[in-house]
Amino acid sequence: MKNIFLAFFWVFLLGCGSSSSQPAPEAPILNESPFVSRTVILRPTWPSDLAGISSQLELKASLKGEIAQSKGVGSIGPVVGSYESEAYQFDFAEVPKELADTGEVTIDIFFPNAALSPDCQKVATLFQKLTFTEGKTIFVAPPDSFDLSHDCDDNGLSNIQEWNLSQIPQPIVNEPTPPPDIDADGIIDELDNCPLVANAAQFDADGDKSGDLCDCKPMDPQIYPSNKDEPDDAPFDGNCDGVDGDKARAVFVDATNGRDSNDGSLEMPLQTISAAVLKATEQKKDIYLATGRYDLKNVSFSKGLRFYGGYAPQNFETRDGISEWVHSESDAVLNLFNIEGAFLFDRIDFIGIKPENDLVLGSRTVVIEKSVVHITHSQINGSSLGNNSTALAVLGGSEVVVDKSQLDGGEGLNISRGILIDSSDRVTIKDNVIRCGAGRFCVGVEIQGASPLVQKNTIDATSRTVFDPHVVTVKALHFENALSLSLLDNILATGNADNRYPLYCAGLEPVDPEKISSNVLLASTNDGSNVWAVGCRGGFDLNIDDGLTFGLKTAQNNSAYFGALETLLEDPLYSEMGGPR
Repeated sequence: MKNIFLAFFWVFLLGCGSSSSQPAPEAPILNESPFVSRTVILRPTWPSDLAGISSQLELKASLKGEIAQSKGVGSIGPVVGSYESEAYQFDFAEVPKELADTGEVTIDIFFPNAALSPDCQKVATLFQKLTFTEGKTIFVAPPDSFDLSHDCDDNGLSNIQEWNLSQIPQPIVNEPTPPPDIDADGIIDELDNCPLVANAAQFDADGDKSGDLCDCKPMDPQIYPSNKDEPDDAPFDGNCDGVDGDKARAVFVDATNGRDSNDGSLEMPLQTISAAVLKATEQKKDIYLATGRYDLKNVSFSKGLRFYGGYAPQNFETRDGISEWVHSESDAVLNLFNIEGAFLFDRIDFIGIKPENDLVLGSRTVVIEKSVVHITHSQINGSSLGNNSTALAVLGGSEVVVDKSQLDGGEGLNISRGILIDSSDRVTIKDNVIRCGAGRFCVGVEIQGASPLVQKNTIDATSRTVFDPHVVTVKALHFENALSLSLLDNILATGNADNRYPLYCAGLEPVDPEKISSNVLLASTNDGSNVWAVGCRGGFDLNIDDGLTFGLKTAQNNSAYFGALETLLEDPLYSEMGGPR
């Protein structure tokens, strides 16, 4: 309880003598008394907590101080003030003049109750050094503040509570608080399988520990209100909140029906990614996106976030689509550099629509550097304009997982590339379909100075250019100085080029060729001749039955396939490898 200040106003009664037109002759003073009298009148303004009992309060005043040239201490009082009409009057008689001029007035305020200790009876004490005197009036300053929340006897009740309890302090009975039962069905919340709906019988038909009356699927043990529901591969509402996921920890965005002036709830979604990023970062929530196209031109990231796309507009009830992201002012739709925290992008289509800003690097739709990112069930498409295009570039110091997605190198007239991994070892590329694009130099996956895990992907380096019928070179997988590369269970396909290389090595040779295993290499040509691989030392590998050659070591258990990729997808061998991808 905060301090309450008591303002005191002093009204002074001054003795008045009669006057006449002619002054009376001054009588001689004989044996003048060394004593004086003093009267003090106090008119307090009580705080609300004391207003109801102010008439019951008792005030005592006293004067004390030095007398006789500081040779002793004298005091007068206490004097009890009589209470009349909100005023207290104190009459002091035979006050030594020395004390009246140099002393101190003390006023103690009590709540008289014999059941309380003296300390608990005291309300406040005023101390004031006498500053000057005039007639019978003493002038003092307002009192110090005092705290009515003080518990003088440590019994759990403040002083003001004790004074107001019929003037008798009540004992505290520490009775145990009954456990909460919000729905009042006789089952405490801790044991109630439906704590917000009365269900004394506790029926639970599917045994999911959620009562039938509050379970939206009372016969399905996988769906119940307290279930932890994340947007997933087989989207369904696992916690009865109306969406695939948890609407309580999500910011909703609808490019068509939303407004950035909304609060971002399911009923009032936002419209833009930029508004959603601000709110989700502040509230530490995920972002759920309806299908539609979103422009990232004003988006800035400070921390990692999780994006789930593909929800049905307006109601978000189903999630079987994909949300499109573009950038109207940059060739990079998403550019993450040294961002704190981890990102997740699920069911997002990144579409490059701008030509390259840098003629050397070319356009790169998604660029990740020194950041942690997981991309799943998504699409990344290189730019549809310009000379050089790359769908995904993973640069130094990144930790990236790309799975169950589709990547296309785009329409670069000269060079197109599905994925570029440069100086990042902590990368996993798994269960994807990766196409090199339409460039005259067309590469599915290019690895420079890194050792990622590339597993169970279909990497199609069949250039689809229509500008030049003689595409110069296509490579499904090009790696250079990839010392610990893991290449497992992939389809590496090429076609429609003068030079076709499913596997192309340069620089230092892998130190663990056994990590290059169970891949199918396809190099369909018009003339029937095939070059399956190029070794790190430049040699051509025309027969991989004895293993892919890497210096003095070979990579075993890889196979060649004669024919087109479309034919392979229908071949029983493809199913044996775990297809489709």
